[in-house]
Amino acid sequence: MNNMLGAAIEALINYCKKRNSLNPKDKCSLIGYQSNAKKIFENISISETETIKNYCFNNLYPMGGTYFTNAFKEAKTIIDNINRNEHIPVIILLTDGMAADPEDVMNYLQNDVSLIFNNFIYL
Repeated sequence: MNNMLGAAIEALINYCKKRNSLNPKDKCSLIGYQSNAKKIFENISISETETIKNYCFNNLYPMGGTYFTNAFKEAKTIIDNINRNEHIPVIILLTDGMAADPEDVMNYLQNDVSLIFNNFIYL
């Protein structure tokens, strides 16, 4: 495992532990992405840090390319399926690299994501 990805996974696990101390009922989902995006897991309890770590080490690997736009699109599918009465969704973008698509990301954030999150916030 490359050091940057290992550090990113360690930061994720530390975040989960801190978040768990605030609200152990929270759940998280993980999206792996390079040139495409793939849901690694969905709605696992934030308290299950060993399970989360195992998913990370078994499913994430550096390949180059960090296309955030694809990650945002996959995150939208998760947001659309969340029962908002049960828990507040948290989206964490975990990367070991810089955006390969900065102009696309800015366009997507300005046009598509703002509509998604503005709608979500007011429901």
